[in-house]
Amino acid sequence: MFLKDLIGKKVLSHDGKLLGYSRAAIFSANFRRIVALLCADEDEEDFLFPLSAALSVGDALIMPRRPSAKSEGRTYSPLLKQVYTVQGKFLGCVSDLRLEKMKIIAAVLDDKELPADKIKAWGDCLLYDPAPKTARARRQRGEEKEPTAARPVILLGRTLRHDVKKSAEETLFAKGTRITPAVLRAAALHKKLVELTAKTLSE
Repeated sequence: MFLKDLIGKKVLSHDGKLLGYSRAAIFSANFRRIVALLCADEDEEDFLFPLSAALSVGDALIMPRRPSAKSEGRTYSPLLKQVYTVQGKFLGCVSDLRLEKMKIIAAVLDDKELPADKIKAWGDCLLYDPAPKTARARRQRGEEKEPTAARPVILLGRTLRHDVKKSAEETLFAKGTRITPAVLRAAALHKKLVELTAKTLSE
């Protein structure tokens, strides 16, 4: 279902009486769900359709009874809002929202959909963070196991006591090299971390 599918629908009472038409959505505080629809009756008076009280959401919206209170709450429409990455790159404008059980799954642009959990701000514009999850975040969610060996931070600041060879003819790190985070990363990249550790701590 899409947001546009909810706008302009007939709103009926349980006995089939026409109460009005839906015209806008009211979102939760974090803009993750649609909690109600703002509707108008034949006299253009607004009333609220709480989705939690809906008897049916289909080709028409069925309410248990005619609302007695005027609309209250915050309406918000992200349609036509500009979308930027958190780095400031313009991605396009929102043409719709994809919904699942009234939860926002994605913002729809002309040529793509952006997952809602990566949209970091909903305001005058939308800010999208396309960065993948960090290894730490994946481990916290149980998606990736902790590395079996700890980083050899004990080596930082020490001096390499013997050459570490990249190949028989090429030296990767020369004797006397100071161990820095960059050296550790390079050693890990070349699968020379164990050798680096041994040749740094050896007498």
